[in-house]
Amino acid sequence: MQRSYDGVKFYNAADLSCGHSLDKAETILQTICSENEFSDINHVIELFNIKQFFNSDLRLNRWTDADFEYYKSVTNKFDQIIAIFFSSLNDANFLQRLGEVDIEYVDDFWFLIGRFKVYERVSEDVFTIAIEQPDFYLFPLLKQKDIVYYYGQVIANHILKSCDSAELLMSQFLEVSKESKHTLWFPKELSGELKEKIILDYIRSEEANPNYLALIAGSQSTSELPLHDKIRLEARKKYEAHTESHFSENSGFAYGVAVSFSKTQDEEILYTGTDSHEFSISYSSKWIEENQDYPTLLNNFIYLFEYVDRFFRSQFISQPAQLGVFERFLGVKGKKNYETGIQYNISHMSFGLQMMGYYQELSNLNIKLESLFKWFFESYLTDEFQADGFTFVTPSDGTTDLEKCKLLASEIDSVLKQFSMFVTEGSIDRELFEMSSGHVKLENVPSLFQAKYIYPKNDVCKGSMNLLFSDQSGLAYTEKTRSRYENFFSLLKNETMYLADFIEYHRPQIEWLSQHGCINIDGDGILTLNLKKVSILKDLYNNQVSCLKYLDRYQSILNSMVDSDELYYEASLFSKPEQSYINYILNKAEFSNGHDLRNKYIHGTHSLREEDHKKDYIELLKIMVLIIIKINEELCLFNEQASQ
Repeated sequence: MQRSYDGVKFYNAADLSCGHSLDKAETILQTICSENEFSDINHVIELFNIKQFFNSDLRLNRWTDADFEYYKSVTNKFDQIIAIFFSSLNDANFLQRLGEVDIEYVDDFWFLIGRFKVYERVSEDVFTIAIEQPDFYLFPLLKQKDIVYYYGQVIANHILKSCDSAELLMSQFLEVSKESKHTLWFPKELSGELKEKIILDYIRSEEANPNYLALIAGSQSTSELPLHDKIRLEARKKYEAHTESHFSENSGFAYGVAVSFSKTQDEEILYTGTDSHEFSISYSSKWIEENQDYPTLLNNFIYLFEYVDRFFRSQFISQPAQLGVFERFLGVKGKKNYETGIQYNISHMSFGLQMMGYYQELSNLNIKLESLFKWFFESYLTDEFQADGFTFVTPSDGTTDLEKCKLLASEIDSVLKQFSMFVTEGSIDRELFEMSSGHVKLENVPSLFQAKYIYPKNDVCKGSMNLLFSDQSGLAYTEKTRSRYENFFSLLKNETMYLADFIEYHRPQIEWLSQHGCINIDGDGILTLNLKKVSILKDLYNNQVSCLKYLDRYQSILNSMVDSDELYYEASLFSKPEQSYINYILNKAEFSNGHDLRNKYIHGTHSLREEDHKKDYIELLKIMVLIIIKINEELCLFNEQASQ
């Protein structure tokens, strides 16, 4: 393959090159004659690309309707030209034609080979020679199902020898694509056992990419790509060895957080640090010692350690909106991975250190955190809400961290089942409760409300959020303001902008936002934000979910957005992002890279290292605290509503 033909190329209808490509296509359309004999394969493939523009109804602004219809009529003759040319390919000329294809047109070449069934006229011997060429690239061929299945054994043999095959397998079956996803097809002759061999050979090779090693280690075996536990373990060990070697020889980007408890500090909390990536937090031990009542000690998780925001959404979550540009687009990401970034890692460290420090501070005061949990379930819920029958088992003195993990993993299941029964039955029937031995799914833990959480629904809502708040939408840049603002929302919030300030390409998107009530365009062309609707969308963009019970003043517009299918309501104890986070920590039901703490400790597949048990117990304590916060919020809101 070579780069020798500067022809028209169609990528997609939204690509920024469309105008330039149509300019080039116009010259061809004005001079082409269907009677010509076409001998250059790249010229024929170029005609195929030109036709894609007209199939998508793309046109230059300077074209009149008559111009457009004329050019479209010209392209209607292209199918016959293309068919005649590709129907002439056979054993005698296939290798020559393949060698002439410009690298830009390789995808189109194999697509047209499949469309016109050229493979039926090319023998296995000739096809084998073709794919064994040193510069042959397998990826475009694997997009064509019919060709792959027709030459199944030949392609399977080639895949077994190709150095690219392991990464192609992972791209299809394990990795999240950063671009529009093309399905890759693999021969039926490539068995699961052979696929495992390819992956294992890759792990053991010198060329193994550490990002793919991490992907293998954190993925689950599937029928499409079996991954035995031994294979995943070998990948993990090689990844860890590479990481240790790399960072012992190279410096890296540093980030972190320090958490301390001060006996001399009067302020409840102090923040210090140079930037958002490195900072320290100090809490007052004196304040904790002076406020030892159980309600305050539990409320510290809300108001001191900020486990939830003002809408009682968990702050543990990894938010897509917090990912940087490089975090979003670089690296290898698994299809079933819980995606995290620097901001999440800093928060995760912070919350873990808070819990470790607070647990020790309470111990110094002869208070067990687990005793606070027991008080909440067995005394507070009864006294405050007449919610009888809840139980919580605490570890006895001398219990090891391993035993604590096993007990708390079990108690997390228990209290979620108890709350589920309380909501559905109105009370906890212990005999009925003891009849149930099944595992509770987080999405099935109900709410006391019929509508609690708000989520984006259709493309109008999601498209509006991306145009307003994404740093990739392009609307934030104008000649007037340059790149001063991160997104379109910030631009309109801080500047007086006219529709005429934006390039012609962006104006339809701005008018679309106006049509859907996100912005206003007055008679002079000045753009202003519809603050109520935009506030709702901004909250959803940043947090993935909003909470109906705290949005009374937005009720009218929320109802309107639900009626237009932009939003929908759901009710459960945890929001969807919270469910995903807890699943990530407790099991592998949703994410292949989950910590799997519940299953490890209940089924006995945990580590034997004491330091791992200490770390895991901190994570389980955080989950239990979140459960307590969410149950308390539900009952407080329900009582408040009942008293109105």
